[in-house]
Amino acid sequence: MQMNTKDEIVDIMDGYEPIGSPPPVLFTQTGTLELMQSCGVFWPEANFDAGKMAELALQPSKVLGFATARIPFSVSAEAEAIGCFINPGRKNSQPYVTGSPWRANENVDPFDGSIPSIDEFMSHPRIVMMTEAAEILSRKDLFVTSMCDSPTMVASHVLGMENMLMGMMIDLNAVREWIDAFVPHICAMAHEMSTLCDNIMIISDLSTDITIPDLIDHLVENNRKILSSIKDSFTTIHNCGNTIRTIDQIASLGADMVSLETSSNHEEYVEKCKGKMRLMGGVNTVRTLLNLQPSDVRRECLYAAELGFSLIAPECGVPPQTPNANLRALSEYRCV
Repeated sequence: MQMNTKDEIVDIMDGYEPIGSPPPVLFTQTGTLELMQSCGVFWPEANFDAGKMAELALQPSKVLGFATARIPFSVSAEAEAIGCFINPGRKNSQPYVTGSPWRANENVDPFDGSIPSIDEFMSHPRIVMMTEAAEILSRKDLFVTSMCDSPTMVASHVLGMENMLMGMMIDLNAVREWIDAFVPHICAMAHEMSTLCDNIMIISDLSTDITIPDLIDHLVENNRKILSSIKDSFTTIHNCGNTIRTIDQIASLGADMVSLETSSNHEEYVEKCKGKMRLMGGVNTVRTLLNLQPSDVRRECLYAAELGFSLIAPECGVPPQTPNANLRALSEYRCV
């Protein structure tokens, strides 16, 4: 049986080729109902309490044998620290943004400078709680990943996604101003978390499903600024959606690892990424991890390893209803 270890993940993030099959990892959200039951820690409390967040983040290692831990479990912390209104969610649903003081109408008004300062943002209880959870996890012999939202995602929470999409067509400069306003905040958070974690995963914004072509190059530079602020850890770029036409821009960022939704065409993604960046993922989260059997999960893991993925992982956040048996199949896919 081949064991999962932090050292082999570090070696691969450093650029070494895996010895044998690549290790399984969880860099995306890991809060599932079965793992909550295993430790008696549940959402929504685990999204707002450092000790509970750390304990739930440890369950993939304790119960399933992964050598990784990941925080947080939602994409709402930065938006709340900026001033958005949050619904805390329930046991089977993550916190989500319900509105903000800046959604007064359906238009995207020019940026007015009325957001919290970086110091105010970093001292918000939700951000402080995440650093405290990272401190707890840093004392474990695990490869710890912390996620940061992109400034674009924060802007979509602040302005409302529909308003923002309409703004891209009516007043792109105003949308750019709002997005750019949050770059220093995300840089500060990424830098702070990099002093505590082994890896910072940036939820990026280079999917062509939503982002218009006229904005792509600008967002690449924002991502570059965030990556440059990370001094003490590895870096991973995660992008949901279709990125087949933006692979060269993503590769130009020089992150240590890239996580993409590739299951629409694994072969095409691997071919386009070859020689440009190291690719993590290969396992579809909804079709396979949530809805199929452990044997199907293992088959998909083996196929991803054969294609050349550097780390085998879910290609997006793990659905809360995912069964332990399927996650164990991912963790143990190398076992004979």
